[in-house]
Amino acid sequence: MGFTILIPLLPFVVKRFGAPDAVAGTLITTGALCATIASPFWGRLSDRAGRKRALLGSQIAAFTGYVLLAVAGNLTLLFVSRIVEGLGGGNLGVASAYISDVTTEEERPRALALATAAFGALGWAAGLGALVASAWACIWQIAPAQYPDGTYEVRALLVDSAGTTAYTSTQAVVIDHTAPTGTLV
Repeated sequence: MGFTILIPLLPFVVKRFGAPDAVAGTLITTGALCATIASPFWGRLSDRAGRKRALLGSQIAAFTGYVLLAVAGNLTLLFVSRIVEGLGGGNLGVASAYISDVTTEEERPRALALATAAFGALGWAAGLGALVASAWACIWQIAPAQYPDGTYEVRALLVDSAGTTAYTSTQAVVIDHTAPTGTLV
């Protein structure tokens, strides 16, 4: 969801630093490339240390990237923030493995399809990131105009990321490994 908030924001942030519009595309590519590079690392870590720890670690890394984005005072720090967030964002494989761990053989295709829709097409098409930003503004009664420096969306992104990290860290999952496919207890 953070990605869908960030895409419409990048052209304005790039203009704030006086960079050409093409830099916004480069920033998006940088994050995606770093997520691709980090994905095997998060997968290995989840196999060794557990899915929950890997997901929590990746969320903390992504949150750190968003904090860097919020305080970025120059284009270099903006790229550093996208690199850090991208390295934390390479966790889709871990999320899929977690879903496979906690579902039965019969439930797995449906659960993975729903997760794919939630993480990908549905989040993008429905504009869930924009909805989170709008909801955040309504709850806190803060409008984008109050933040002319362009940090409104970044602040909403930080709240979204912090909420996801807090939720992930409080969920206790127990898997019964004596069952043939592992069941959620």
